[in-house]
Amino acid sequence: SFLSIARNNISGNNIAGSKIYENKNVFISKSGAKLFFFTGLSFLILLAQPDFGSVMTLFSALFILFSTVLLSLRQMASIVAMAIPAVVALILIAPYRVRRIVVFLNPWQDPKGKGFQIIQSLIAIGSGSLWGVGIGQSQQKFFYLPMQHTDFIFSVIAEETGFVGVLIVVVTFAVFFYSGFKIALLLSDEFSSYAALGLTSLLAVRTVINMMVTSAMAPTKGIGLPFISYGGTALLAALCSVGLIISFVRSEA
Repeated sequence: SFLSIARNNISGNNIAGSKIYENKNVFISKSGAKLFFFTGLSFLILLAQPDFGSVMTLFSALFILFSTVLLSLRQMASIVAMAIPAVVALILIAPYRVRRIVVFLNPWQDPKGKGFQIIQSLIAIGSGSLWGVGIGQSQQKFFYLPMQHTDFIFSVIAEETGFVGVLIVVVTFAVFFYSGFKIALLLSDEFSSYAALGLTSLLAVRTVINMMVTSAMAPTKGIGLPFISYGGTALLAALCSVGLIISFVRSEA
């Protein structure tokens, strides 16, 4: 596992966590302005597409990064207080985003239209029961559940393997992300530590959003499940993230 690799290759107890906390004010003063500038530029480019979901994904990953090692509780509260009105405004100025919120709150008001996708996802999840209907025996993936191989692959997993299969997937992801966060604190190099934490956070946020969307806990958004959803570019990016984290560990051997 990642955690075993880190423990075997990083000598001593001088983890980056304490070093990061000691230098957080230096980071904020020297590099904070550049970080916020490029982050804001990325947000503007994504909103111009428009891709509001990717903006929220990136913001959530950065929020985890900052709240873990950089900013105080008061500073994080200030960021949240400023972000909430901005998010609300971005939703209200785009009618399709408002419709997504309305459908999320009550998909049954339009079961054959806007609410069709999430309703079929819930049917798939509910059909799985405890043990599932069997690998390859899903009925919802045949013409009922849209995007069953990408955005809603988690629903198919729930239908075919049931609660037990879903639990295994969730626990596997949880162990993976715990290992990534632990490695980020074990690394002594500040850049490697920040990068490992950011890459792990990004993958974790995408996973949580996908699972919440498929289970009707969040409005629908086209974000696939890392490592599982079909898609060459997304899989390549996820594997590159893992490769970078491993390289950070080996560089300190």
